[in-house]
Amino acid sequence: MTTTIILIAFILFFFSAFIISYIKFQDERNKNLRIQGEFQPYTKKATFLSNSEKKLFSLLNSSSVAENYHIFPQLHLSTMLQVKDDARDMQGKFEWLNKLYVDFVLFEKEGFTPSLVIELNDQSHKWGPRKARDQFVQKALDENGIALLVVETKDLANFTQIEEKIRSRLSQ
Repeated sequence: MTTTIILIAFILFFFSAFIISYIKFQDERNKNLRIQGEFQPYTKKATFLSNSEKKLFSLLNSSSVAENYHIFPQLHLSTMLQVKDDARDMQGKFEWLNKLYVDFVLFEKEGFTPSLVIELNDQSHKWGPRKARDQFVQKALDENGIALLVVETKDLANFTQIEEKIRSRLSQ
């Protein structure tokens, strides 16, 4: 009888410990959504785009490119790419795609398919980690038939040349 009571107490202890740890260590996404007290760790950005990005966005929208394409800034790769059904760790791969964004995407007006990604590069793209990210983006887009055009910020003064490169990439 004493052994039975000890066994039941032992089972209840471990069951309680399991429930407490389950509640305490919930899914990371849910933990991040919880509001703790009055503290909100977010604030509105002063601007959505950098000055160079604003300039290129304005030039793109006022060019003849905008006649046939919708132009969207700051899109995550997961907007254009999805994880293959047979991939391992689908959630992890999706979260990785969702962390990476590109500067501009041109979508065909009919069909809304992505046709061209434009990356506006400044000096930060010469750093090691950024170069690795850029190589990953290039490969992911290439493997999925989405063209990429890299524009250097120093070249923004000559938009005619950029527009010619855009047309060239779109015609390939």
